[in-house]
Amino acid sequence: MYKHIAVCLDLSTRDQTLIAYASWLHKVFQPERMTLLHVTHVSYLPEMFREKYFTTNHIHKLEARIRSEILQSIQSDTDFSPAIEVIEGHPLEGMMHWAEGAHVDLMVVGKSREPDASVVIPEKLARELECSLLLIPQGASTGIRHILCPIDFSGPAQQALNAACLWSNALPAKSLNAYHVYLPPMYQYDVELEFSDAFEWDYERFDRELEHHASKKLDAVVAQCAKLKPGVSMKTQIEGRGNPGAAILDLVGAGGYDLCMVGGRGDGRREIHFWGSLTTKLMLKIKIPLLVQQQNVDGATF
Repeated sequence: MYKHIAVCLDLSTRDQTLIAYASWLHKVFQPERMTLLHVTHVSYLPEMFREKYFTTNHIHKLEARIRSEILQSIQSDTDFSPAIEVIEGHPLEGMMHWAEGAHVDLMVVGKSREPDASVVIPEKLARELECSLLLIPQGASTGIRHILCPIDFSGPAQQALNAACLWSNALPAKSLNAYHVYLPPMYQYDVELEFSDAFEWDYERFDRELEHHASKKLDAVVAQCAKLKPGVSMKTQIEGRGNPGAAILDLVGAGGYDLCMVGGRGDGRREIHFWGSLTTKLMLKIKIPLLVQQQNVDGATF
């Protein structure tokens, strides 16, 4: 499914969660390559200081530290022996440039468990990378059983749902929920609509037809996705609300989901397709892992 998975470490307390996830992803997907990447940001220093204090020996020490963290985090997984890359540069630019050259098709980054912690780097990675991005909150469990996939009927959303099916088949998953939020009629916002006397507006009928249309579209999207293995149930859910981000976060907050998957759109600069800044909002607020699945690109196996 994935040929090269890269897990980005920053030598903080988040690394323990990320290394555990790296070991788990290696077991589940068996990629051809698994790399733990750290970008050391010393390029802003004057050259004389870099030469004096940050020599090749500095890189070797960082690599040794990462190996030590691996041994401490996954002592029971003797088969896990990822490559370790330590490079110099700005974290964002370094990760992007390295991922492109290394033909990464899934990049994994961490997120602090603190509310509204900065997601500037993950958000920019999701916009610019050719590969998919998995955001892991600190302390997240690898026990994924129930997956949520918000759908807006776009091509990227179809791609995300197909990826969610493949994840469900690779995992001991139990359920996958294809979730669509549509904009309700204006009368639900107490807005007075004015029509000519010859036009009789049937609010209830309009609402029913709008929901029926969304239901048919959602069924069509589900019909095109990969077949689920026995034991995994596919659920479709439609909700009429004006704020998709709030609806998704409420659903996740109610519990029961272990992973949320959304689609990413790439045309020129990478743009998050989900109603403007929705994916950024999810990155800020969501408390479970979030996968931004990019469309098929060279080297991808979805």
